[in-house]
This record gives sequence, structure tokens and C-alpha cells, in this order.
Amino acid sequence: MQIKIIVAIASNNVIGDENNHIPWSFHPEDMKIFATKTKSEGATVIMGRKTFESLPSKYKPLPNRRNIVLTHDKNWSYEGVEAFNSINEILENLKDNTKSVWICGGAKVYEQFMDMADELHISHFDVSPECVGNIACAMFPKIDYNIWEEIKSDKYDIVNNSPSFLHKVYQRRH
Repeated sequence: MQIKIIVAIASNNVIGDENNHIPWSFHPEDMKIFATKTKSEGATVIMGRKTFESLPSKYKPLPNRRNIVLTHDKNWSYEGVEAFNSINEILENLKDNTKSVWICGGAKVYEQFMDMADELHISHFDVSPECVGNIACAMFPKIDYNIWEEIKSDKYDIVNNSPSFLHKVYQRRH
């Protein structure tokens, strides 16, 4: 099974704030990339509970995908979603019947899967938001370019209020 991380990050590695808000306007091309990739190859997505709960109601669960939520809450459930309390439980459940999975956030989930990931699919947005006041930033783990090799890059221009970005695919070096 291949583990692929998909994420949108700012130039300072911010992926959102503690309230699960992305601090820039959604880019329609980034949304298309996310939908296309996560609906492919068996269509299994894994995310944390807070990330799942931050999705707009009409996208819960993400359509045409197997939705898995990692949560500490043993009583949490949502129709159409499989909930697990540990990565080991998830991996054991998926090992025999899944070609690949897409890790969709948040920060703690990315951190837990980073050492297991085979690929990173990152939309690098040309913004550097700062979280202010009592709101903390959620950060993507630092990328070690000795481990990761860029194999593809596509540029997307500004659309309406959405900043430009580079969508890059990285593969783990062997």
C-alpha cells in the first residue's frame, strides 16, 4: 500500500489555524487537484477528526471516497465514515485490500504519517500568513530534501482572491 500526503501550505509552512481555517482564499484549481487525486487509486482518504469536522456539510463525508477518521474519541461516529483510534488500527484494516491512501490532515496526522509516506503532493501557496493574538498556527512538518525528491511541478496563477501556487509532487528517495 502506498501512503500519499496531500496538503496546501503557505511559504512559511502554515496549513491553517487552530480553528481549522485556511488563512487564504481557496483556489479552484487546488480544489480540482485534491478531488481528482483523492478519488483515484481506490479512493481512500484519512484525516483527523478536527479536519473532518471543518469540511463544509455538503462534503461530509467526502463523496466517492472511503473516508477514514483518526480520533482519540472512542465514541465518535459519523454516518459513512470509519473511525479509528490509532494509526496501527488503520494500517491493519487497510493492509490487504487497499492500493493507496491519501492523508488529508491536519497537522498532527501529517506528522504521524510523514515517516511512512511514499509521496508528498503539495500545493505551495505564495502567501505567508501569521496567526495573531491567541490563535496558533497549524504547521506542516519540515520537509527534509535529503529524503524527498521533486518529480513534478505545475504552476497555477492567481484566480480572483486566491493566491498563485506551485503544485509539486515529491517521491521518497531510495
